[in-house]
Amino acid sequence: MRFGLLVVPALVAGCSLIYNPDGIPTKQDAPTIPPADVDPTMLVLDSVAPVVIREGQGDGNSRPAIVVCRGHQIAADATVEIVPVDGTTTIHLDVGTPVIAPHGDFIAVAVTAHVDSALDEVSVSLVVKVTQPAGATPVVAMLTGISLQGLKEANSAADVMPPRPLGYSVVDITSGGLNYTPAADLPAALIRAESSIMITGDILASGAAGTSSGGAGGPGGCKGGNAGIPGSCAGAGGAASANNAGGGGAGFATGGTAGDGMNAGGAGAQVGTASIATYTGTGVAPNVGSGGGGGNAALLSNAGGGGGGGGTIELTAGGDVHIVGSITANGGKGGDASGAVASGGGGGGAGGAVMLRSGGELIAGAITVTAGGGGAKGGLTGGNAGGAGANGRVRWDSPSRPPAHRGPTFDMMTPTTVTAEPSIGLHGTSGDQFTVYVIDQDNRTDTNQPQGAFSSDNTANLSPMLHDGYNRLCITLQGGTLGQSESDKCIDIAYLP
Repeated sequence: MRFGLLVVPALVAGCSLIYNPDGIPTKQDAPTIPPADVDPTMLVLDSVAPVVIREGQGDGNSRPAIVVCRGHQIAADATVEIVPVDGTTTIHLDVGTPVIAPHGDFIAVAVTAHVDSALDEVSVSLVVKVTQPAGATPVVAMLTGISLQGLKEANSAADVMPPRPLGYSVVDITSGGLNYTPAADLPAALIRAESSIMITGDILASGAAGTSSGGAGGPGGCKGGNAGIPGSCAGAGGAASANNAGGGGAGFATGGTAGDGMNAGGAGAQVGTASIATYTGTGVAPNVGSGGGGGNAALLSNAGGGGGGGGTIELTAGGDVHIVGSITANGGKGGDASGAVASGGGGGGAGGAVMLRSGGELIAGAITVTAGGGGAKGGLTGGNAGGAGANGRVRWDSPSRPPAHRGPTFDMMTPTTVTAEPSIGLHGTSGDQFTVYVIDQDNRTDTNQPQGAFSSDNTANLSPMLHDGYNRLCITLQGGTLGQSESDKCIDIAYLP
């Protein structure tokens, strides 16, 4: 399975929208309504959300952080500063123009946290200062309890190979690409950046071919079975149970192919869902490249082992994703049988899973998640070949329709500050269903929200019930798990009624 070069303007992925960092627009860019009956001398601040700003938010064509303070008597001409608590640490934050709720109980600002190599996973405690004129002496109120979280920068392939951090401020690998050598229990290649991901060179994450033993999977993929042993993971190819039979091919996007001969390994079943709502989990359909089953052989001959499953690759950026090269996560070929006596080849491994998500421009070369072929029979007469595996899956999150399953994205016109309950447009793939949840100013999770599904035109309209102040609005794909990255798509909205 192969997808050609695409260049599309993706607007939302992970938890991001393309956004003008000069300020937070109100709904329809309406002017701020002056707070009514505000006494500027009585300014009080109660809470701030979110409590963490992550390095890279607002850079690389990503959406900036939205910081919302709740309080009382916030005047229309109030200003906001966000500085280190210690007063000495150097940070690089740009704070946008404040937006104040009509009754003076909330103030919101857009914050760009520029990529800064000096931070490197350092957490900096911050203080938010709100100042407003009140006669001869301005009134100042301050809130702590918020921090700037520094993240790693990735500038070489070594920086994103295991062991690795959970997230980066930026990924900028200028040459060589990424080559994940198949190995047992290699974790999935999940690369997530707050700003942008730029990789020049091919990304390789295929499973290994079987030999007389099963081939290792790519990152996150599953091992092929040794001779007479099924492959690993759900959807794996079955093992041959007779001396000359071939192993079964692993299933994934479709079922695999059974091996040849009497008592051959059975075909691996179709597993997972086209939406790739989750990679793995208890009681859910997995979306991983399974291993092929092993063939069988008599004495003096060697059966072929199953091919390893293709790897799992996820590239998620708040801003641009540019891959100047191809992405390959193929299943490994089943091992060829050998020897003078009839023997069976191994089954092919399934192709892997590739997920690309961008909050800015999304560019990538050919994406290939092809099944591994069955191994050849052995012996002068009577041997049987292994069955082929199944292709893997690709998900491409962008508003434009790619030649792959499109994950959910928020419409480009989704506001980030609203004064009334909004109607929000989503883009996705027809038939995909989702649930909704909101995390509010006090970090409470509200799951009493509408459910939805994408219609035949690949769109959906959502009318969430927002809470006053800060809201993290998320949708969870059916079959996924709330809070799991591949299952969720989130944006932040300030609701200032």
